[in-house]
Amino acid sequence: MSWSLRPLDLQKDAEAVARLYTWHDDFTWTAADFVANVKRFPDDKPMCRVVAELDGEVVAYGRTCLISPNPRGSFASEAMVHPSAQRRGI
Repeated sequence: MSWSLRPLDLQKDAEAVARLYTWHDDFTWTAADFVANVKRFPDDKPMCRVVAELDGEVVAYGRTCLISPNPRGSFASEAMVHPSAQRRGI
């Protein structure tokens, strides 16, 4: 078993991350939905997006960003882990 953490590659990871959103939300996400979600954030705001892979497959996605209306210096964060990889240290 091999874990890795790397920056999001939007083209490569959109489908896998859309599946994570689908497992997390009450509706089905497509890769296009995820790409649109990424593109709606302002380019001038700090954003970090990462994926975790287990044996080469994306099993988690996380992002943290500094956007309004958050108080100055606070970040909004989100993490989603596929049920098969939960409670394993991601």
